[in-house]
Amino acid sequence: MELPIRLAIVGCGTVAEGFHGPALRGFQGFAPVVMVDRQLHRAELLKSYFPSCVAETDFTTLCGRVDAAIVALPNDLNAMVATRLLQAGISVLVEKPAALTVESARELETAAVKGRAKLAVGFIRREALGVRMAKACLASGMLGDIRTFSVEDGYAFSWEGVSDFRFDGTRGGGILFDIGSHVLDMLTFWFGDIRIKRFADDSRGGVETNAHIVAETQAGISGTVELSWTRSLRNTARIVGTRGTLDVEWYRSGAHLALPNGLHTLSGEVTGDRRLRGGADVFPTMFLAQLRRWHAWLRDDTAAEARMADASDGRRNIELITSCHAMREQMAQPWRNGATAA
Repeated sequence: MELPIRLAIVGCGTVAEGFHGPALRGFQGFAPVVMVDRQLHRAELLKSYFPSCVAETDFTTLCGRVDAAIVALPNDLNAMVATRLLQAGISVLVEKPAALTVESARELETAAVKGRAKLAVGFIRREALGVRMAKACLASGMLGDIRTFSVEDGYAFSWEGVSDFRFDGTRGGGILFDIGSHVLDMLTFWFGDIRIKRFADDSRGGVETNAHIVAETQAGISGTVELSWTRSLRNTARIVGTRGTLDVEWYRSGAHLALPNGLHTLSGEVTGDRRLRGGADVFPTMFLAQLRRWHAWLRDDTAAEARMADASDGRRNIELITSCHAMREQMAQPWRNGATAA
């Protein structure tokens, strides 16, 4: 029997405490041995859940002590730490965004390609049952020729982080690097390479809280993305084909299929297999499914359902975000121009 993979978590904030930690307690393939955070009390809190685990503040001491690490740091630190760990021969699962610039994403990719260690990027939505169902529907051709797509992802921001980096534009703050990164990866997961045709947001010197994207697939299929931290939106992805329209969710397992005649619809819950290799139904179990997939990937398990998002996926994601920034327009805000609210 193979020994568990020795693991460190670097960055013991909300996502590590609330999701990575519980997932590790539900899966025996990893042996957590070190928790690292520059705030020692954060590392101490997380390590209390794991026997034989120690809490430290310096990630540079991990070489030879662990085989892999989860890097869950503020956006501006992920690439630097992940690159250093890869260069030390430690495989990494890094939270998105893997980097803030194309240059740092390429450096990270180079470190992953040159060394023996593997880099996976935590695009957690790839584990959602609805997202995986949509990919299977597209691959099967059941929707016919795809005409367009749209994604709406919006809610009143409520993430209780231990750092304020999400509201600091110099540290990768704003909605585009946050949920926008997930949505752009979801689209490339489904359609392959895409390009940005238009981008607008509501930033007026600070971070953006609303954004609108027009994107196009290699096949010339155009679609839209609407993002908001201030409004409740539809919160589904809609794919329109000649044979049907599919709506799927990502943090729940709901799906809705409408046939082109408009008379027949099917709504229900997407189901998966017990080992979570076909996806997960809610946010916490998506981390468990990701952990199982990452373990299989590190073990070179040829029976693994699908590979993890890797360094090239992370780099393409940052290229798309960079393209958005390069063509940024100001979103229409009629209330600023004297219009009367209806």
